Amino acid sequence: MSFVGFQINPWPYLASAHLFVLSSDYEGFGNVLVEALRTGLTVVSTDCPSGPREILDGGRYGLLVPCEDELAMAQAMEKGLMSPYSPELLKERAEHISGKGTSDRYLDAVLGTNRGRGSQA
Repeated sequence: MSFVGFQINPWPYLASAHLFVLSSDYEGFGNVLVEALRTGLTVVSTDCPSGPREILDGGRYGLLVPCEDELAMAQAMEKGLMSPYSPELLKERAEHISGKGTSDRYLDAVLGTNRGRGSQA
């Protein structure tokens, strides 16, 4: 294992990985989780406020563990490596969260419109 620090292009690292682990105590919106899902990587994340639970849909698209529980993290990492999630399922989740139509769905929620439902706006 190596810690390479900030990288402008993380995609080669994600593409060569077998598992993505996020051990944050707090997140705003974990874009990095969506990026990992987009590559089809099984995700293990702390269930920190706020974002991982929503992005992973309560554990449907990745493994969630309590913050500051090293044993649970290690066990989830082992489980993720031994029984990875379907890459296709994870890629579909990433597309749903951040793909085509995301802006329209956001505007629907904020403005009460139906832009994301096929109307021309």
